[in-house]
Amino acid sequence: MEFSNNNNFRIQFSISNFSLLSVFFAFLAGSFAHSSELASCGFYAEAVPFSDQNLAHVTSDGMKGYGDIKATLDQDGNLQLLRYETDKGLKTEIPLNQLPQGVSLKDLEGHTIAKLASQNMNPGSGGDIQLSYLADGMSGTYEVFPIELVRKGNFWVLQTNDQSGHKEFTSIFLKAKMFFGIVIGIEKVEVQ
Repeated sequence: MEFSNNNNFRIQFSISNFSLLSVFFAFLAGSFAHSSELASCGFYAEAVPFSDQNLAHVTSDGMKGYGDIKATLDQDGNLQLLRYETDKGLKTEIPLNQLPQGVSLKDLEGHTIAKLASQNMNPGSGGDIQLSYLADGMSGTYEVFPIELVRKGNFWVLQTNDQSGHKEFTSIFLKAKMFFGIVIGIEKVEVQ
């Protein structure tokens, strides 16, 4: 069974030694604050995603459409995974354990256009992220835009992590690099 209350807390459980009606009313009343309390009352609780949070909207003058970088959080607000979703319905899940080697967000004609990587991602506090992007497809040159994922209470934010300081942003624009009217890479990354 699955119930959820107005705080977006969701739990799946099987009942033992309690009546369904009394448990249902206790849950609606908010008597159980955490799944550990339910488990101590004889319930089996399963961790399910608590919420998805949009981190950044990604656009480019070199491509049609857009993408969104999202965070999937557990019931304690900890990071479970990152996800990149396009307006065409393509979804790329980015498990935290795959971030050290990097996960491609977009491939085209044998080139990785953009990928995310992190060597120090912590599910409870965040970490540094490297947005690697194809700067020049003719030479195969890549550049890195440093980002930091930071937890602020129950919310997660992306911010710049370079010599200009730490500026929060929710929008990423990938400025196309052109050669005789043909896109050959990403000239620069702009955030707002």
